[in-house]
Amino acid sequence: MKGHITLDNIAQKTGVSRATVHRALHGKPGVSPAVAAEICRLARELGYQAAPVSALGRHPRTIVAAFPESTGDNRHFYSQLWLGLRSVLEELSAYHLDVREVPYGDGIEDGFPARLKHILKETEGSIDGLITGGRIFKEGFAMLHHLSASGVPVVLVTEDDPQGDYLCSIQSDGFVDGQMAAELLVSQTSPQQSILMCAGDIHLYSNRSCMLGFEQYLSRMPHPRRLLKLYGYPERDCLKEKLRKILNQEASIGAFYSVNLRCSLFLAQFLEEEGLAGKVRLIGSDLCPESALYLKRQTMTAVLFRDPALQARLGAKRLTDLLLHEIKPPSSSEIVRSSLILKSNLEQYL
Repeated sequence: MKGHITLDNIAQKTGVSRATVHRALHGKPGVSPAVAAEICRLARELGYQAAPVSALGRHPRTIVAAFPESTGDNRHFYSQLWLGLRSVLEELSAYHLDVREVPYGDGIEDGFPARLKHILKETEGSIDGLITGGRIFKEGFAMLHHLSASGVPVVLVTEDDPQGDYLCSIQSDGFVDGQMAAELLVSQTSPQQSILMCAGDIHLYSNRSCMLGFEQYLSRMPHPRRLLKLYGYPERDCLKEKLRKILNQEASIGAFYSVNLRCSLFLAQFLEEEGLAGKVRLIGSDLCPESALYLKRQTMTAVLFRDPALQARLGAKRLTDLLLHEIKPPSSSEIVRSSLILKSNLEQYL
């Protein structure tokens, strides 16, 4: 095999995990003698050179993982981020990692800036890497810029910050997602019908990019559909009352589109409560047990699945590859392609 040989190469050849390879090559317990011998033999054959002791870490590498807490309405999307992160860290259990999980909320006292300040104080600012994403906003991004400028590698997951200089960002292409949703709904509505978009929070890059992609596709159509926008979140912004008012005023609405999972579930529930399921098309974002049920009942027409667990796994791998093996990410920005899920192919994703 040509090029730099990594633990991943050996793991792939032997059919075991990276952690198992590491334990075998360093004489650690937990690997059968036969498997350890085969791993060592293959490593010699491939010309594997162990990383320097500094890369493996005599001292624990302190990694901070900060995502929104996975409770309440956050459980639908952000629980998948936490699962993806933990799956990688479990594989790296043989390494000397001190992982500090920092779930944060939306308030002043439990929001991202407050929780990050607390963990930095607790660690005396001595952290080796940070992986984060979600509802960060201006003050939070300023803190990330400072950390990155001070030499701390920062990985951003599910969101982007064009002003930041991070190790890498892992995200879906929201602009393309928005265009895909617009194309589908244009094909399923008439020029006389309008489309309502739940646009979420315009300050979030992921929400804003979906909205812009959707708008651009509609603007290029010879017979563009009229687009109505509803901003905010159902549990805090009285969206149900606002939506009822819009429907009373606009009888021409033939389809809904949501840029995020939380609003997708709200729209699906609303359609069923109002007796509009199957009459008004709905394209949502992301997959969870609840959205899968709405797809099965055909309350939702389709879902654009951004695979947050995969995004978190990739982000965690990029950060730990750097800290443990001094392997830099292949790119400063990586895109995870979204999947279009319909009732017909839903079982492939469950």
